[in-house]
Amino acid sequence: MTRVFLCQALSVDCVEVMYAAVDATWFESQPVYESNTYMYLYFIGFIISSFFTFNYFIRVIIDSLQRQKSAGKQIFMTKQQQKYCQSVKKRMMEPQKPVPRPQNCLQARLFDLVTKRSFQVLVVVVICLNMVTLMVESDQQSEQTENILDWLHFVVIILYFTEFIVKIIALRQHYFTDSCNNLDFLVILSESVVTKVVNLEASHVLKYKVQT
Repeated sequence: MTRVFLCQALSVDCVEVMYAAVDATWFESQPVYESNTYMYLYFIGFIISSFFTFNYFIRVIIDSLQRQKSAGKQIFMTKQQQKYCQSVKKRMMEPQKPVPRPQNCLQARLFDLVTKRSFQVLVVVVICLNMVTLMVESDQQSEQTENILDWLHFVVIILYFTEFIVKIIALRQHYFTDSCNNLDFLVILSESVVTKVVNLEASHVLKYKVQT
């Protein structure tokens, strides 16, 4: 009984299991409402004992890890992995060289624009709006809502592409030295590919419907 409840307690049906145990009468007999009220005490004792046992188990693990750490040992990484992590940390902690301001007048103005805090805040706002439009989508939305969301998604893609063009003109080859810019480039590239594939699929479906 304890093993069965332990397995069920980790699932979403634990409440149903408790109710069934409280209503149980005998083997191959029909249940009666709260015929076995002593099972409440069993479940309370099980939950309390499991709570303290689990906390004791976690505490033992934490104490063991603290002792290993105080002794200067790493139980989760080999020496080669430790050296690699140290080299990565050293590389990440190195100060990044500032991007030089271009001499061209247009590029210099764009450089001043993309390096402003307000420009970065505007990009974050656009990203948040894109997240909101993605969360609003559902399988039961109307055709009008779908069209509005498609247009908003298209506007966001245009804004992403405009940001990419402005940054690549202002920062030149230094654009790809920043990991965030590389991520933005991959996002724009994937969005363009997905949009192209969706348009091709929609055109093929429309052509098939016209032919039929």
